[in-house]
Amino acid sequence: MTIEFYGWATISDSTADSSADGSQSAFDRLKAKLHDLRSSSRVMAIEGYLNGTPRLTLAGAANHRDEFARALDFFRSIAAEAPGSYGLLVVHDDEDPVHANAFVSWVLARGRIEPRLDTLLSPIVPTIEDS
Repeated sequence: MTIEFYGWATISDSTADSSADGSQSAFDRLKAKLHDLRSSSRVMAIEGYLNGTPRLTLAGAANHRDEFARALDFFRSIAAEAPGSYGLLVVHDDEDPVHANAFVSWVLARGRIEPRLDTLLSPIVPTIEDS
């Protein structure tokens, strides 16, 4: 089993808030949770400000779904604590009973996170791999 995931998010307290100051408190709270997620040797994460706006990226590869579950829980925390945030968490789980040959994109927007089947790199065979 291999599960790989890649994600990014722009952090904002509200959909009407475009200032970094308004998002500072949510970003600080999320950084502590990101630190816990990053404690795994299977997850790489970077956070910081880009052009004055809090942003983060993460990537992981593991043999167990629990690492991805932790990343997905982190994105759910973003949705709950900073509902103006937006981003993507893209996952490929080669043992997923329904989507083993596809990436699934978890879309973060307006305080929700919802799965959507990827159409750019899926189906994995033949789009990026030979059978």
